[in-house]
Amino acid sequence: MSHTQTRLILLPFISILLSACTGVDKKPQIKPVIISQKEKQTGGKVYKLFEKHYGFYDKPELESYIKSMVLNVLSHTPARNAAITFRILDTSLVNARATPGGYIYVTKGLLALANNESQVASIIAHEIAHVVAGHTKKKYEQKEKILKISRNINRNINTNMAKQVTTLFSKVIIKGNQRRNELEADRLALHYISKTRYSTSSMLNMLELLKKFSAYSNSFQTESGYTENSILSTHPSIDRRITELKKNYKKNNYSRTITSNSVIDKRYLDKINGLVIGKINNRKVVLGLKHFPDYNRYIREVKNYSNGDRILAEYIRVLNNIPANRQNNSPLLIKWLERK
Repeated sequence: MSHTQTRLILLPFISILLSACTGVDKKPQIKPVIISQKEKQTGGKVYKLFEKHYGFYDKPELESYIKSMVLNVLSHTPARNAAITFRILDTSLVNARATPGGYIYVTKGLLALANNESQVASIIAHEIAHVVAGHTKKKYEQKEKILKISRNINRNINTNMAKQVTTLFSKVIIKGNQRRNELEADRLALHYISKTRYSTSSMLNMLELLKKFSAYSNSFQTESGYTENSILSTHPSIDRRITELKKNYKKNNYSRTITSNSVIDKRYLDKINGLVIGKINNRKVVLGLKHFPDYNRYIREVKNYSNGDRILAEYIRVLNNIPANRQNNSPLLIKWLERK
């Protein structure tokens, strides 16, 4: 292939890449969010794909409860008047997604990992921020542009070469954009949460939980064969996000009471009690609540449980994330897992 051909092939991709590298607006958007008919149609198609691939968790009471958090956060954003559709995806995958058309999804796995309403609200705020900033719309527009360019160059050069070029630039442009967008969504979400009744420290708490969960999920995938990507796969490094959030706390003087990962919201836990997280070896994994008189009793029982079911025992430790310096003589309410 000649140098001229190479330049002609790369020019459209470089054009998209340059437009993707423009700076991020540092001021929170205040213009009302308007969702176009095209976005709604695209979002409707994705909705059907999610319904087919994952299914929706059919527990109206739980969905209504989580949706009340969505509406609470939404009321403090430029998307307050937008028509938002919320669903819980029926998967143990720990994730949340916003797609074009104002669709927001969280998974059962993510709800199981959270300890309180504020942590769930922080994730919801992050997804709403994607809608407000237009990230979901831009992402799908860029994918369409890349596919269109790919079809055009397929007619002019070797198909394998075209595929390699398209794949390379898709990774550079789309994944690079995703990571930039995640940092912007974190910043906007923190701003939205600061206006609600939820704790501003919840985003930091949730990122720390996700960081610990990612280490567990690597071994879990190896032993159980569960290989789907987690919420971390398209995000910047957790350490970087935590660093940026801490800068934001300091810069904007978010002084709301700092809560610990282990602060338990019994109302929230009662709502997720009985949640069927997923299946391992064709047996349901069900989340329940268990009381322990003290920390030492909890540790002993988890250790005993580990002898028969190491995967779930470790999952229990991750879900509860109890700090080592906790007083040993205080009672505990623990998220427990059973195979049924």
